[in-house]
Order: sequence, then C-alpha cells, then structure tokens
Amino acid sequence: IAGLTGIVPVNREEIVWARSLCLEENADFLNDVVEVVEELPPGRREQLELRDLGVLVGAQRLEPRWLAASESELASEIEALVGTEGRRVHSPDFTGWPGRFTERFERTRSRLDWGDLLAIRVAIAALALPPVRDHLFAHAERDLLDRGTELGGIIAIDERGRFEVLEFDPRSRRADNRFEAPQEMFDAGYAGIFHFHHHAQDFDNREFAGPHMGDFTYADSTRANCLVFTFIDQNTLNADYYRHGRVVVDLAELDRPG
Repeated sequence: IAGLTGIVPVNREEIVWARSLCLEENADFLNDVVEVVEELPPGRREQLELRDLGVLVGAQRLEPRWLAASESELASEIEALVGTEGRRVHSPDFTGWPGRFTERFERTRSRLDWGDLLAIRVAIAALALPPVRDHLFAHAERDLLDRGTELGGIIAIDERGRFEVLEFDPRSRRADNRFEAPQEMFDAGYAGIFHFHHHAQDFDNREFAGPHMGDFTYADSTRANCLVFTFIDQNTLNADYYRHGRVVVDLAELDRPG
C-alpha cells in the first residue's frame, strides 16, 4: 500500500488494514484510491493516513469539489454549518482525568488536518439526510432496549454515491456501555468512512454524550475515523466525530425526521 499511496502503517491494526486493501476483493476500491490520490498535490499526499482513503473515494463519488478545496475553505464551510461557539455542547465529565478536553470545532481546529476536515464535511452531509437519521434513530432505539451491549457499525458510501448505514452484531456481549466490534465490521470499515456506535442507555443520556476513555482507546488502536451518537431526549441525538489522539468535534444535535 505504501508504494501506491505513500502511506506507511503505524501499528498492527493498520498493517492488517493495508494488507486487506490489497486483497482481490478490494481491487476496485484500491483502483479508485490510486486514481484519487494521484490527483492530490504532493504536500497533501504526504499527510494522508489509511483512515483518509475511504473518505477520499467517498468524496469523489459524492461531491468532487471538496477534494480540490483548501483547509481554510473546508473549515469555513464546517464553521457555517456546525460552529459551536455560542451553542451548547454536550460532553462527558472528564474530572480527574489528565489533559485538556474540548469538542468545540473552533477550539479543536488547530489539531485538525485536511483529512479531518474532509471527513467532517462528509459526515455533515450524511447526517443532513432524513433516511440516514431515520436509520440511526431506529438503531439507537434498539440499542436502548438491548441491555447487554451497545450497538454499532459502519457508515460508507456506495459506488453510486449513496450513504449506507451498515449494522454489525457485537463480537461479545459484556455490558450495556460497551461495544465489541466484530472482525466483519473491521473488514467493511477498511473501505468505509466511519466506525460508529451509540450511547443509548437512556433517552436522557446527555451526561455521556461524546466519546470517553474507552472510545479514545478504540480510536488510538484502530486509527479509524469514528462517530458516536447519544440520546439527548427521545427526539434528539447528539453526534460527535473523533479519531486517535483524543481529537473530538461536536457536529450537531440531530432532530428525529418527521
């Protein structure tokens, strides 16, 4: 994969990820990756991570102009759509944990690279679609009723530029506040865009909105782009984007369609 994209895996999961992309069943996706990467400026190619590849191909299928946009252009669009200064942002309580935590886009902006901004822009587009939100609300409600595990999956874009919400049963059922992703989910995620799960222990779950330490550990080990959806009330889900390094951006409160 390094010879085709310039990306060198940094941990065991990325080595598995890179090998998977080179399998015959992923040949079409890898061809799309190479085509998109070759069109990027050299400086941008040098910043790419494996988590960016699905986003690049998805953006090409969805809205190619985003691939030509600069960091400042993408940031301006995101700011106009989800700017968090002045609006309430729900976040877990990190009292007692070392480090600084923020989910506000304006305060996290300096830690976001072009790939993050592109991923966030794609996420905003997905979450604006009523069928996607319908699926997420229905899935979160099933999660709420299931006291043995959290539920999760993959968000992807198919070859026709349509968003897909792919559900996967957990590998094991340990607790209502834990999702154990199965290998089948990882396999689907290698050419997908986001890993996601729900915080849906209650309809009023705002004190647990956003990723916490277990989620940060997952992002650090998988190196995936992730989303978490949390019930604020029966008709509202909070959406957060996060990835390795404890980088989090609160995207929006999603209203139930209809």
